[in-house]
Amino acid sequence: MSLLLRINAALGAVFLIAALLAGYAAAFLVVNVLLYQLVVRPFRQIARVADQVSRGDMSAENFPQRGATEIVSVTHSFDRMRKSLEKALRMLGS
Repeated sequence: MSLLLRINAALGAVFLIAALLAGYAAAFLVVNVLLYQLVVRPFRQIARVADQVSRGDMSAENFPQRGATEIVSVTHSFDRMRKSLEKALRMLGS
C-alpha cells in the first residue's frame, strides 16, 4: 500500500510541475505578444518612416500616433524633426 501512495504522490508532483510549466509558458507567450503589439511594432513603423525621410522621401507616411505615452512622445519628436528638415530643404532650394 505504501508503494501505491508513493507512486500517487510522485504522479501528483509531476502533474503539478507540468501544470506550473504550462502556466509559465502561457504567461510568457502573452507577455511576448503584448510587448510586440505595444512596443516592437510601433518602433518598427517609426524606424521605417524615419529611414524613408532620411533618404529625402518627404512623401513618406506620417509617423504612427498610437501607442504608449513614451512612443507617442518619440513620434512627436520625429514629426517636429521632419517639419524642420522640410523647412530647411525649402530654404536651401529657394
